Amino acid sequence: MPILTNPMKKYLLNDDKKGYTAETKSAYNRRIIDYTIRGISDLSLLAEKLPEDMQAQVFNEKTLGLLIRSLFRLIVKEHAEVADSSETDKEQLEKRRKRVLALCYDALNEIGDVFNARNLAPDVMKVLLEAGLYETLPTITGLKAVYIQGLSLYE
Repeated sequence: MPILTNPMKKYLLNDDKKGYTAETKSAYNRRIIDYTIRGISDLSLLAEKLPEDMQAQVFNEKTLGLLIRSLFRLIVKEHAEVADSSETDKEQLEKRRKRVLALCYDALNEIGDVFNARNLAPDVMKVLLEAGLYETLPTITGLKAVYIQGLSLYE
């Protein structure tokens, strides 16, 4: 069962929400939040418990790429100009900036955690640490190791 019903998708795609009563908007918004939170919880369980061969089919660049880009980019719409935005748009953009920044911080902390980085990129971490390439923030060393190791997947 998908997270969103077809009517919910239609509602989300309607930018100005014309043709919807206040009650309908409220019901859709409440359901969208509830269904999404439950869906994310289910995805977390799958990420923890699915065997690796099944995770590889579910959690990969093809299936998650758009989600990752949509979550972590400040401006999702192409060619969006902040300077030309209304004050309301700028306020919303500032709220989004703070939310996205907090998500980025959390994700980077998790990825660059020294224990995690040593498991993801053991050889690179070993080289960085033996070379004395420590950072003031240990997470940065871990991020470097994971990034360098990740580059090798694309060579």
